[in-house]
Parts: sequence; structure tokens; C-alpha cells
Amino acid sequence: MKEIATLRFDDVEGQGTGVVIIRAAPGSIGLCVSLRENGDVECFVSSELAGQLVEALRAAAEYAGAPQGT
Repeated sequence: MKEIATLRFDDVEGQGTGVVIIRAAPGSIGLCVSLRENGDVECFVSSELAGQLVEALRAAAEYAGAPQGT
């Protein structure tokens, strides 16, 4: 298992600070999301689903960054 990235963040809805950790192994991708006060969620998914997650996050980022009313 190789750690790919650790991303620290402040929750924009005031839920505190957290971290996203992305790990990879042959055939699976690990995604861990943790809020300091509310515990962890870690799951391992196929590389196919990981690609779908990436595309969904891109679409969400584009939507969130678009001007209001679009």
C-alpha cells in the first residue's frame, strides 16, 4: 500500500478540521476522510470506481465554482 496524498482542510460548514488520505495498492484505491471531532471513514474501491469519483468531484467543483443561477 502506497500513500499518495494527505490533504488537510477546514470544513466550510463549521464542522472543524479534517484530513483526506488517499492510498493505493494494485487493484484498489483507499480513501480515508476524517474530521477531528467525528471520527474516520475509510473505504477501498476499484480503480474503475475511483475514476468515477474523480469525474464526479470535477463536476462538483465546476458546479460549486460557477456563478449563481447557472
